[in-house]
Amino acid sequence: MEAHSSSVGLLPITSFSSPTPWTRHQDDLFERALVLVPDNSPDRWIKIAALVPGKSAADVRYHYDVLVSDVLNIDSGRVELPNYADDLTAARSPEREKSPPHPISEKASSSERKKGKPWTKKEHQYVRLLQLNLASPIYDY
Repeated sequence: MEAHSSSVGLLPITSFSSPTPWTRHQDDLFERALVLVPDNSPDRWIKIAALVPGKSAADVRYHYDVLVSDVLNIDSGRVELPNYADDLTAARSPEREKSPPHPISEKASSSERKKGKPWTKKEHQYVRLLQLNLASPIYDY
């Protein structure tokens, strides 16, 4: 297996090029562990890994770096938001079919962003946690 180094986070780590997939349960445990283990905690990644069965400290740090990178790409507009099944269902609802179509100028339709549904409280807390982690000074490992 080919190794590579992550440069997204504050501490470069070496990881295998094809990490093992994460289950939804492991993701949930990982998210909870990020909240439970403080940023400045000694051996933070080891402590988080202890809370996520089947994952090493390097695995959880790599997963965190990928997550931070994804958030930065989404926030910067480099990643287009996906169309969810809920959006398609709402677009075909009977209420929408009864109302007359509203003319939209070509310019408005191409420049306006699609409005999504509001974030949940959990999603807001998670993004805030990521922002706090990014604003923290470099950890002393």
